[in-house]
Amino acid sequence: MQTLPEQFTEVETEASTRQIMYRLVLIGADLSACEAIHQILDDEYCLSFCPDLAAWPKFCSEQPHPDLLLFCGVCDEAIIANLRLPFADLPVEQVPSVITLTDNEEAGARCLRAGAVDCFCRMPPQPEIFKVRLNNQLQLKRQKALKENIVKSVNAIIVGLDQSGQIVQFNDYAEKLTGYRREEVLGRDWFALTIEPGQRLHCEMMFRQLLGEQEFCLGRENPMCCKDGSKKMISWHSSLVRDERGLVDGVIFFGQDITYAKILEKRLVQHKKMADLGLLVSGIAHEINNPNNFILFNIPILQDYLESILAIVDDCAADKPTLELFGMPYKEFRDDLFKLMDNMDYGTRRIQSTVACLRNFISPGAAQELGLTDVDALVKMAVALCRSELNKKVKTVSVDIQDGLPLICTSSSALEQILVNLLINAAYAADKKDSWVTVRVRYGEHWQDKLILEVRDNGCGIDPELKGKIFEPFVTSKPVGEGTGLGLFITKNLVDGLGGQLEVEMDSKDESVFRVILPEIKEQSTDYA
Repeated sequence: MQTLPEQFTEVETEASTRQIMYRLVLIGADLSACEAIHQILDDEYCLSFCPDLAAWPKFCSEQPHPDLLLFCGVCDEAIIANLRLPFADLPVEQVPSVITLTDNEEAGARCLRAGAVDCFCRMPPQPEIFKVRLNNQLQLKRQKALKENIVKSVNAIIVGLDQSGQIVQFNDYAEKLTGYRREEVLGRDWFALTIEPGQRLHCEMMFRQLLGEQEFCLGRENPMCCKDGSKKMISWHSSLVRDERGLVDGVIFFGQDITYAKILEKRLVQHKKMADLGLLVSGIAHEINNPNNFILFNIPILQDYLESILAIVDDCAADKPTLELFGMPYKEFRDDLFKLMDNMDYGTRRIQSTVACLRNFISPGAAQELGLTDVDALVKMAVALCRSELNKKVKTVSVDIQDGLPLICTSSSALEQILVNLLINAAYAADKKDSWVTVRVRYGEHWQDKLILEVRDNGCGIDPELKGKIFEPFVTSKPVGEGTGLGLFITKNLVDGLGGQLEVEMDSKDESVFRVILPEIKEQSTDYA
């Protein structure tokens, strides 16, 4: 083994006390070549010496990372691979390039074909030419490293594809967003990996058109599938990559995650719909309320008129015990007449309550009208109101109310509306011959859950994709024209207005449960009288 010249020992020693811009390693050179190269280089270079390839692995383990390798002799692909082997774990831009020093042009051409970035075919090389070309390679390496660092650190997805659609570049932000490591994706088909099957063919066709026709593409948006199964909405920009002959070699895609922006956009659309709906509801409430007030005010007058007339009819009926009207005995007819009046009065008051709910919907801060409520009677009345719709779609309707329920302070109109909405919702979910709906009411042990009301059904269940959104406005699984998507949204708002909770559950038997948990307001408010 050749002995290291004294001046190289001095260079390595001085390297620790002066600023070194570049580190070079001279491999396989004799002492005269080593001295010649050393004389050409300035102080900004730190030159180390490795006698041969056999000593190369040990040398790399003991010395700092070099910027360039100067190999003396003719090299082939195997030698280039051995020189790069100690740096296999480093990013490509950090692997030192190889420059060869030979004594003829034919040998130099072989070295370039093997993978050397430059070759000097004269020893010793001409000093000025050597330094210029050496600096060119070092500057090129720094520029490539800078470009790679920019690609890695930029806050956008950068994906490079070759002409077959395989991934050749994948930056750090792409790793972060997709969950894939660079090593996992390099060489894999981008479209098979990240594009939904239903959109894959279209995206591949666009990619082919891009390769053949367009130099730059702006603003294409599509969902990207991540490793964990989630999806991100990405806005893509793209540019063609060309080789030294100007031929298309691939495509670079630049992607921006717009998932949150799309969510905000949907929310803005929803807010606009709600504002429009508020105007519509305001007009409807006014138009309904006026004629309903005529009915509401006239019912007591009509009832007084009936009582006066029936007093005369009663005298006539007393002389005719078998008198029948409309197929009913007179007494039954008389009772039914007043039941009809009571139902009309109840119906108009329900309209009045609904209009009040609509006004509260427009102005969410409006307070509910509170009072002591007979929950038992209210539940039975709500079921009776929905009986017609339930009978059309549901085979069995059952009501299970705990005995001895006390009166509870709440808004009876809001609670009734809540139950009616849940019952109608259950009726629309019925999809079986033996479908059923059960209403269950229990009294809790704490003021925070004084009333627990459940509506359970064995209908079609809830679409998993909609489960987290069912209380949002305009979300519905019904066909277009059959649902507004406002029923559960209004129900949730009514429950929130009463200080309660609205829960939804799905069990293994495809049974859906909507559970309303209401507090007793008089116990949580000390100034309630």
